Amino acid sequence: MLDAAARATDAAVLDQSEGLRHWLPQAPSHGTRVIAMVSRGESRTEQPLLWQICTSLEGLGHSVAVLDGTTAESEHNPGLQQLLDHAHWLDHPHEDANWQIVPSRLGLARLASRDMEDDMGLPPLGNLGNLGPLFKDFNIVLLYARADALMSLLSGTGVRPLLAIAPSRNSIVGGYQTLKQLLQRAQRLPILVSLVTGPLKAAENRATVAARSLRQCAATYLGCDTEVLSIRSFPQQDLPCEDTPRLVLRLLESAATVGGGWPSSFAPAGFGSGAVVHPVRSQ
Repeated sequence: MLDAAARATDAAVLDQSEGLRHWLPQAPSHGTRVIAMVSRGESRTEQPLLWQICTSLEGLGHSVAVLDGTTAESEHNPGLQQLLDHAHWLDHPHEDANWQIVPSRLGLARLASRDMEDDMGLPPLGNLGNLGPLFKDFNIVLLYARADALMSLLSGTGVRPLLAIAPSRNSIVGGYQTLKQLLQRAQRLPILVSLVTGPLKAAENRATVAARSLRQCAATYLGCDTEVLSIRSFPQQDLPCEDTPRLVLRLLESAATVGGGWPSSFAPAGFGSGAVVHPVRSQ
């Protein structure tokens, strides 16, 4: 389960973010932008990076909803599943938080389902367009889920999910397997990141070696010559590193915008029709 403790920002973070504002794609006048990050079960290194991305987005003036596909909803821990059934549940986000974590494993599976009817016998919800009316009060929705869920959810968009690896053999092998899955099954090239997990030069060297190994495997076995960014993300670190804003820029360049109302075939009472997914072109 994601821990929402590291939310504080200070003047240094805001100053760091300010320099990138004029480079970022401008927020649409309506709609919510969707970005994504792959979960491979390496929460110790993935979650600090996720917190840094959210804090950096907050420093840029965005409100963020993280749909946590690693945590299941329940009666005592409601989330996306409950939102899909009762769309008013998150009408008024907490005023003291610019980013929120929403348990979403069941809800994302429901959204990704294209061939099955839901429990009420209605057509499946189907695609990201349905997130628009649910998260209309947020500028950014960040999907954090396993690759197989993201492949269905991101179909038909230009979103490039973030795929991070740590400097260990198991992480490199697992990252390569996930890259292969995304390329061969979804024809989707993720944004690849090799994590620098400590403040010393040795940690930076290990991240460089991990990035080189992943690139070589991708080129040799997948015919894919792609960049791997080295990003500092120290566990237990509360504030974003200087690398984070450039990663945020990459994520926003391929974001998709969801807006409009609910498709009429499965609109909850009180919602109109016409949800659309619009890829956002990089400037």
